[in-house]
Amino acid sequence: MNSDYRPDIDGLCAPAQRIIIVISSLGGGGAERVVVDLCEYLISQGRDVTVLTLTGNDPDAYELGQSVGRERMKFQQDARSLPQLVEREWYRLSRMRARIIALNPDVVLSFIDATNVRVLACLVGTGIPVIVSERIHPEHHAIDRKWEWLRQALYRLSSATVVQTDDIARWFESHVPTKRLVVIPNAVRRPSFGKENLCGKSDHIILAIGRLAPQKGFDLLIKAFAQSNLSALGWRVVILGEGESRKDLEHLAADLGVSSYVDMPGHVQNVAGWIAAASIFALSSRYEGFSNVLLEAMQMSRACVAFDCPGGAKEMIQDNVNGIIIPPEDVDSMSKAFTKLAANSSLRASLGREAANISIMFSPERIYQKWLDTLDDVSAPRSTIASRTVAPDAHLKCSK
Repeated sequence: MNSDYRPDIDGLCAPAQRIIIVISSLGGGGAERVVVDLCEYLISQGRDVTVLTLTGNDPDAYELGQSVGRERMKFQQDARSLPQLVEREWYRLSRMRARIIALNPDVVLSFIDATNVRVLACLVGTGIPVIVSERIHPEHHAIDRKWEWLRQALYRLSSATVVQTDDIARWFESHVPTKRLVVIPNAVRRPSFGKENLCGKSDHIILAIGRLAPQKGFDLLIKAFAQSNLSALGWRVVILGEGESRKDLEHLAADLGVSSYVDMPGHVQNVAGWIAAASIFALSSRYEGFSNVLLEAMQMSRACVAFDCPGGAKEMIQDNVNGIIIPPEDVDSMSKAFTKLAANSSLRASLGREAANISIMFSPERIYQKWLDTLDDVSAPRSTIASRTVAPDAHLKCSK
C-alpha cells in the first residue's frame, strides 16, 4: 500500500475549516504528542481546532496552543452493575453527541480504539464525517472483546481510517471493514532540551525510552546487554520511562549481575539531552505502532539498533546503512550488534549521519500536510452542515 495514498473524494467537499479532535487524554504518550503537534500545524494553516478529552479535569502532560479550543468530558467506569454501566455510557454518549453538534464541525478526528468507537456511535445519523486513527498494531495489541466487536461493527461508518504503517494497513484490510485506509506515519519534532545536568554521565550509554511494560521488550534489552559483557568496558544501559514492569526489570538486572549498570530514572523532561548523550539507541519492542523515540534518535544522528518488530523499525531503518535492524526478539543478535557498535566509533558516526536524513522523509510539513489533505478530502459540504437540524439527543435519549 502506498503511504502517499489519498482517499477518493465522493463529490465536491469544502475544506475542513472547523475540526474537532477527540482523544482520551493529553496525559502523555505518542498519540497525545501527535495531537498537539497536529493542532499547531492546523492552526498555522488557518483552521479552527477544538480538542475534546474524556478524562475530566485530569492534568495535561502536553500544552495546547492558546488558539486551540479545549473541551473536557468524563467517561470514567464508575458503574456497579452492567445495566448501570450501559445507562451511564448511553447518557455520556448523548452528551458527547450534543456537544459536538453544538460546535458544528466540518470533520471530527478521533484517536485510539475505544475512543474511536464512542465517537462513531454517538454521531450516527448526524452526517458529520469522522476520521478514526489507530496508533498501534492491533494484531499484537489485544483490546477487550466488547471493543473489538464494536470496532468491527462501527469502523465501516468512518469516512477514513488512518494508520501509521503499510503493515498495519494490510492487517486492517484483512480484518476490519473500512471505507478508506490512509497511511500517515509520525513526523520528526524539533528536539527540546531540558535543564537536567547530564555532566559526569558516561558517554558509553545504550539508551532506550518507553513505558516499562512487556510490549517494549526491555527485558530482552537487559538480557542482550548482560550477554554482551559491555559493562566490563564501562558501558551502561539507561531506560527512560515508568510503568508496571519496573520491579520485574530490576529483579532481572540483579539476577543477571548488571543492576549496577542499568539505570531507570523514570520520566524525564530532558529526553533530547539523554539522546544526545547516548552512543547507541536501542528499540527492543515486541511490537509498535510507529516509534516516535526511534524517529527522534535517528533525527539526532544516533547509531540505532532495533528489532524488526511488527509496526516498527523497518519503516525507518535500512540495515547497515542508517542503523542496524535485527530479527524480532533475537537477544543474541542484539547483543552482537551492541558489541559491534561499541567497538567501532567510526561505524556509529557513519550510521548516525545517514540516520539524520530521516528528517527529510518525515518532515512535519510533509506529514501534517497529509493529515490536512485527508481532513479536507472527507469534509462535509457546507450546505450539508448548514442544514443540520438533528436534536442533540434525538437518537440517544436516556435518564441520568
